[in-house]
Amino acid sequence: MRRRYSLQKLHTFNRGSYDSFPILTASGFEPGIPRGVVSNQATNVDEDNEASDWIELYNAGSEAVNLAGYTITDATNDPVQWTFPAVTLAPRAYLLVWASGKDRPNPASLHTNFKLGAGGEFLGLYSPTGEVVDSFTFGPQTVDVSFGRLPDGSANFAFMQTPTPAAANRGDAPAEVTLTFSQPQGVYQGNVTVAMSTNHPEGEIRYTLNGNEPWAQSTLYSQPLTFSRVTVLRARVFVQGEAKTSIASRTYIVNDNPQLPIIAIATAPANFWDPDIGIYVNPFGEGEAWERPVDVAFIENGVTQFAAPAGIRIHGNSSRVDAKKSLRLYFRSDYGQSYLNYRVFPQKTLSTFKRLVLYAPSGDQASGSSTFTMIDDALTHSVWHEIGGIISAFRPVALYLNNEYWGLYWIRERIDDEYIIGNFGITDMDLHRAQWGTSEPELREGDAVFWDETFGFFERNDLRVPANYEQVKNRYVHIENFTDYHIMNIFGANWDWPHNNLDRFHDRAGDPRWRWIMWDTGAAWRHASPDHPTLTWATRDEVRTDLKFNDDESLLWSTFMLRRLLQNSEYRQFFINRFADLMNTTLASRNVESHLNQLLAMMMPEIERELTRWGLEDHSLWERNINAVRNFIYERPAYQREQIMEKFGLSGMATVTILPPEGEGSITLNTITPGNLPWQGEYFRGVPITVRANPSPGYAFQQWNDPSLPAQPEISINLSRDIELQAIFTTESDTFFLSTPIISAVTTNSATIEWRTNKPALAQVEFGATAAYGQQTPWSATYTTNHKVTLSSLSAETLYHFRVRNRDREDNEIMSADSMFTTRAVSPLRVAARVEIDLHNEWEFFTCRVFNQSEAANITAVVLTTQDEYAFDLFRNGRSFIVTPDVGENNDDVTAREVTLTFAGQGLPPGASDENGEDNDLDWQAHAMQITVHFSDGNVLSGAAVNVGDSDDGNPNLWAVDLSLEGGAALGKTGAESAQTASLPTEFALGPNYPNPFNASTLWRIDLPESGQLRAVIYNLQGQKVVDVAEQRRAAGQQAMRWDGKNAAGQQVSSGVYLLRLIFEAESGARQMVTRRLILLR
Repeated sequence: MRRRYSLQKLHTFNRGSYDSFPILTASGFEPGIPRGVVSNQATNVDEDNEASDWIELYNAGSEAVNLAGYTITDATNDPVQWTFPAVTLAPRAYLLVWASGKDRPNPASLHTNFKLGAGGEFLGLYSPTGEVVDSFTFGPQTVDVSFGRLPDGSANFAFMQTPTPAAANRGDAPAEVTLTFSQPQGVYQGNVTVAMSTNHPEGEIRYTLNGNEPWAQSTLYSQPLTFSRVTVLRARVFVQGEAKTSIASRTYIVNDNPQLPIIAIATAPANFWDPDIGIYVNPFGEGEAWERPVDVAFIENGVTQFAAPAGIRIHGNSSRVDAKKSLRLYFRSDYGQSYLNYRVFPQKTLSTFKRLVLYAPSGDQASGSSTFTMIDDALTHSVWHEIGGIISAFRPVALYLNNEYWGLYWIRERIDDEYIIGNFGITDMDLHRAQWGTSEPELREGDAVFWDETFGFFERNDLRVPANYEQVKNRYVHIENFTDYHIMNIFGANWDWPHNNLDRFHDRAGDPRWRWIMWDTGAAWRHASPDHPTLTWATRDEVRTDLKFNDDESLLWSTFMLRRLLQNSEYRQFFINRFADLMNTTLASRNVESHLNQLLAMMMPEIERELTRWGLEDHSLWERNINAVRNFIYERPAYQREQIMEKFGLSGMATVTILPPEGEGSITLNTITPGNLPWQGEYFRGVPITVRANPSPGYAFQQWNDPSLPAQPEISINLSRDIELQAIFTTESDTFFLSTPIISAVTTNSATIEWRTNKPALAQVEFGATAAYGQQTPWSATYTTNHKVTLSSLSAETLYHFRVRNRDREDNEIMSADSMFTTRAVSPLRVAARVEIDLHNEWEFFTCRVFNQSEAANITAVVLTTQDEYAFDLFRNGRSFIVTPDVGENNDDVTAREVTLTFAGQGLPPGASDENGEDNDLDWQAHAMQITVHFSDGNVLSGAAVNVGDSDDGNPNLWAVDLSLEGGAALGKTGAESAQTASLPTEFALGPNYPNPFNASTLWRIDLPESGQLRAVIYNLQGQKVVDVAEQRRAAGQQAMRWDGKNAAGQQVSSGVYLLRLIFEAESGARQMVTRRLILLR
């Protein structure tokens, strides 16, 4: 007979917020949750006379059920959070379970080890075999109202005004009281008006605008609220003085310009600033006594991704004295939500978090260090993550605390038991952090029993004995993780380690070996010089105050394990070769710099706001510090290799070159398998390397290219000189075959064909308009198994037949079947110009309007068209560049059609010259031909047809467009001094650059509400300054600037993404900064 029992209902009591919610009910054959109360204020009390949360189970079946081994949880990643004892649930009976956190398995009064959150969360019931019996996620609840299945055992949920523990559910509750906002929280330019409403006819909305929690005497809402600056709005519905909803917090970021995703924190100011209870002014307070309630929201791309109640504490050690402090968020049922359920970090798929850190890197921020970058720790984690190391995931955010911008922070995972559970699924663990001056660890979780055993083994045993080293590898230390962790810190010259910021964990129930977690490496990359002897520091066996002034005997324990391991010859060889492998790959300068550049691309748009917020006057200091990191990255490898040679008595370096194989396969060198061949790496002479040939399916290893090497797939080579390695693979049969050719690229006049053969061979392609072909490429010059041939000088939009041929070293030939492809059609070009007239300073006219003179000029259009398609290419100083791409054929004629200049106001006669009397001509230049188009009487611009196509050498033509005069009349400045400013912009703004992507030049509009100093700087993604586009005083109005794609030396820069940083210092003292991405395509 099928049993039917379910989670039937629940009722909970929540600190600070009293709400109720349901649990689920399944009508299957397992027990379920019919109801419960999440905010149990007065409905029911436990044996301690406390109004704890409660959950009710209901057996809808006809047989009794023994719940021994069943589990219940509020954590999706921990289904065995609390286990039922042997307790029987009779047919049609109810069982009340207290969700109190008291963890009492007494059948007379069951208490789980977790509480429920009134704000809503997950609840699940599992069978002894781990199968889901009943589960669901519930939303926010209401005071002393249970929520559950109605009727019992059904799939329907309802609120129940009168909770009925141990009795059937009754549906007498009113609809849930709601509080709604007319505008979502987020970023707004210009004022925003917010209206609030409730569905309760007697409900009063009380609100605050300073972060305080609203109560019955707070401001009564009566009309929509308008905000013109950053404002936190907190509101709640009251009926006859009793709260009917939880606190709702919304942060409106108005007329501010964050450049990163946003973390917005709302909390009563006293929680931070009160002299007695404020955590910011009492930064050394620790533990739950110094945790304060907040509402936290994450806003990205204008959308609130999560909003949750939480607790907050000050995070860190010495950094607690800094003006800008790290913070720690706690998600608890006491606040209304036991876990945050959101994928916070793009590096990981993890989507459940108990705690998060808002990290202001210790000793690496503008408010506390002259060498700050705010990027050092993230750089270490980014690089080590590529290696496969254990990291605390990260992402930068703009933090708002109530109504204030608080700066650039990094969201981080906190290293604790929940981190280990979430990342590794390990629930029974020892988790330690090193403490200064003692080998006794700070116990984060578990105890020190196994650590004492591990350390004792190292102390009592000679690791030069192979059996002892095997014991270390198999029981005590995850050798690969340990080695990479030490190499990463040594290479980065982390001088605040290994005696500090050292985290490790051990699985009590599984693999017992200790593993190390990266954390707080803000003292790496540039705090020490590139020649810092960190390897010596990390392996010292005596006090070295010459390396660190405060070194002490009590710190030497932290180098002990590495020192003992390096006594073993096998490990020493592994350590040296692994170091070399990483310096040739992940730690290679270009690769580390690419990580730096990716992080800079995220940070740079926000860095100016961060520096301004924390009062750094010299903003260029950050750029200099970043350059110091970049210099370290490029200088460190040479010093590191010298130090390794010195430490281990090695004679020098040898270059290992891995050539593309004959046949199909790869080569593994020590711990790496290079992919892009040929490949070169630097290794240490006198240290044997291990090389392994890996044949692809269908192939077998035959021999190495060097006949002196053993004809074995895995060999050891003791390097004494440079060496080239090539593996020779043969097919497991003698058949000569090729793969199906593919078209990897096709344009209007070319096509690229790729295929492979199982033996090294020469290649040729036959092609033509029919299957008779008629044309062929020359035979290739080298024997290879990977073939790539490009056919050129093809006709556009044409069908071609082709087949490939191969010839091996024995002159055996094979060919493919006939295949076909069609070249692309020629797309009509969009070629045009929109004119901007710049006659120095005050006389500057851009696109359609000019705001800095009352005698405004309206230039409606200067348009070139092909087949009636339009586009715009903007320019400054009277010149635009029009570039045609190499499409293989000339395009249709491009005609200037009915181009009209409409003038309004006084002072702009038909002809114009600059203040030096030089004319500006509007010219279309085609090869040696020049056609000049003039203004005629100030109304109509005459047109002329010109051919825009490729030049004879196949390169794109460059077309110049210059502003022209008519009749020699000059545009003077008559009346300029007395002219009144008209329609000035009301706020600073940077318009999008056009075109983007661009080729020859790009231009952007700038709205200036007042006069001031304007600076425009172009950076590359490496953070290096390319050129100062402008640094000059600009008048109020709509201005424009152009970049021609050249650096400070006047050289064309390469294609790529560049950053425009615009800084405006108004005469009133206001300062604005904004960053834009520009895409240059050559």
